[in-house]
Amino acid sequence: MDDLYYLSRIIEPGDLVKAITLRKIKHPRSLRPTAPLIVKIPVMIEVESTSLDSLSSKLRVLGVIRDCPSKYSILGLHHTIEVTLGKRVSIYKDKWLRLHLDLLERAIKPKSSMLIVLVDQEEFELYHIKDEQYQLITRGYLGANRKLTGTSEAICSKSLYEAAKLIVEKIRELSPQHIIVAGPGFFKESMLSKIRELNPALSPKLVVAKTSSIGVPGLMECLRSESLQKVLRDITIAEDNRVIESILEKLAKEPDMVAYGLSDVEKAVSYGAADLVVVSPSLMSAHRDAIEQLLEICQKTGCKYRIIHSDSPSREMLEGLGGIVAVLRFRIS
Repeated sequence: MDDLYYLSRIIEPGDLVKAITLRKIKHPRSLRPTAPLIVKIPVMIEVESTSLDSLSSKLRVLGVIRDCPSKYSILGLHHTIEVTLGKRVSIYKDKWLRLHLDLLERAIKPKSSMLIVLVDQEEFELYHIKDEQYQLITRGYLGANRKLTGTSEAICSKSLYEAAKLIVEKIRELSPQHIIVAGPGFFKESMLSKIRELNPALSPKLVVAKTSSIGVPGLMECLRSESLQKVLRDITIAEDNRVIESILEKLAKEPDMVAYGLSDVEKAVSYGAADLVVVSPSLMSAHRDAIEQLLEICQKTGCKYRIIHSDSPSREMLEGLGGIVAVLRFRIS
């Protein structure tokens, strides 16, 4: 789903997108109204808009058909390509900007490691997610449905404690960036509380999510959930915030070691004085050619650069500095 998010920011109106897609076609030999045929055909559309649906894990790309097999007679008609995980698409742009390449680099960067704990009243499962692959680490029996099992409350509490203890040990071994505790009903909250009790330092990493079941279906449901998507977005946003906060601190302590505003940053980069350049997406859109040239010089001079996430709260602080800021290697007059 994270890949679809990046793709939704890369594909823009005016781009050409090509894919194999399903299309309803009127039967070519039928003179009377009949049910349309649904055929799988290659089409290329000129993009008008995109829409990301996190619930169904689909990116819908709407546009006008510019190329397709001539026998279908659908050139110039509107069509929506539904992009799902694993689907092959080709994207054609008049020019690939540094913004697009930066998004691609973020998308292919190794994903954060996380653990997903699925739990209900009967059992728990622990999955390790890394680089879009999942592995079942362990599972265990809880027997906490006392009406069905006749198990005492003390035994249920002990089972929960032992399960949480095992999970905390696995967390220590695998060192994930995030831990998702999910499942049906209220028992996920009990597991979450027990993990926090055993290791309070894990609290910032813990996130709770609701699923209708456990097992692989529950895991897939969790991976598509808004809770998890928020975690993935927050990773980037948190990094953005840390970068901007550190720059503001430097600006307060050493104002002559920070340049801000397009003209001053261009000057710093041209002198080879910039060590890090941070750009807002709105400035990138408004001055694409200038920013593109600036980032090319950054690459040649070994200057790092970062384009802030459009949803980041730190974006407003960056906008207040002219939408672009540079941390300097040395002072310039």
